[in-house]
Amino acid sequence: MRYKKIVIALILIVGLIFAFYVSFPFSVTHVPMAANRVSVLDLSGIIAYSESPLTLWGETLTPDEVSKMVKQVENDPTTKAVLLKINSPGGSAAASEEIYQMIENLAKEKTVVAYLTEYGASGGYYIALPAKEIIANPSVLTGSIGAVNVIVNFEGLFKKLGIKAYIFKSNEFKDIGSPYRNMTSKEIEVLQSIIDSVYHQFQVRVIEHRGAKLNYNEVFSGKPFTGAVSYTHLTLPTN
Repeated sequence: MRYKKIVIALILIVGLIFAFYVSFPFSVTHVPMAANRVSVLDLSGIIAYSESPLTLWGETLTPDEVSKMVKQVENDPTTKAVLLKINSPGGSAAASEEIYQMIENLAKEKTVVAYLTEYGASGGYYIALPAKEIIANPSVLTGSIGAVNVIVNFEGLFKKLGIKAYIFKSNEFKDIGSPYRNMTSKEIEVLQSIIDSVYHQFQVRVIEHRGAKLNYNEVFSGKPFTGAVSYTHLTLPTN
């Protein structure tokens, strides 16, 4: 009888521990039964919306996924600090901005630290900006601050193949970026202005969170860096 009670007690303990862990998604790690815990949010993949064409390129990190993780740690009174484990080469500017807003709000309630593992570039760096500290693996690929959009044009190929596309549109810019014809100078200006706007917002975020003494020519050149690059190399010399 004594052994039966011990076995039953062990089963109940194991069951309670299992129930505790399954109540949280695998991407959020907690230290169980601790009064002051550090939660780890695994933010890995190309940043995109689930319906985005970017999802064709492998693992994705969506705003919906991040929202669920953030809400759990926000609503957990025992979580005092959050570690963002980031492994992302970037992706959608709009999705990155949404995740950035979530992390910024989280940082107002909890102490947030970011760790860049393999990739923390472009949007991957963008979502780390609100963290109190950003720690980089020496071999991580980071930086690449900027915005880019690639449009492929098939007009020359179509001419060689004898293919012609007829476009019916309601106004001048409705088919802007169409691969079936060359763009006009006005269309190029419109698309470049959009890229410039996104890039400017990225610059503002970086300066706001990481300090105004940055070496702009280096940091905002769009260059990628490794985590081993000296911080002093990316900052302006002090007088």
